[in-house]
Amino acid sequence: MRALQLTDPGVLEIRDVPVPEIGPTDLLIRVGAAGICHSDLHLLHFPVKMREEPLTLGHEIAGTIEAVGSEVDARQVGERGVVYLCWSCGVCRECVAGNENVCL
Repeated sequence: MRALQLTDPGVLEIRDVPVPEIGPTDLLIRVGAAGICHSDLHLLHFPVKMREEPLTLGHEIAGTIEAVGSEVDARQVGERGVVYLCWSCGVCRECVAGNENVCL
């Protein structure tokens, strides 16, 4: 598969990477569209190399489920959707009100 990767400070490359193996609680998503956001742009302009291996950018994605881990029962191969990347506690007043993006 192809990925947009930060290979050095200020250097982006589209590279071939292996399809990841999934674990029992994972989904494998065939990406149909990906967005680059401000956090990706901050990394692009970071003046020093942050790690030895390239960093794949584009965490705002939509796509189709290609494989479902053995412990996942609420999703099926072929389902389409977006990846909602929001880390939240799920129990504070903002989360309970449906505002996970401003979790306390």
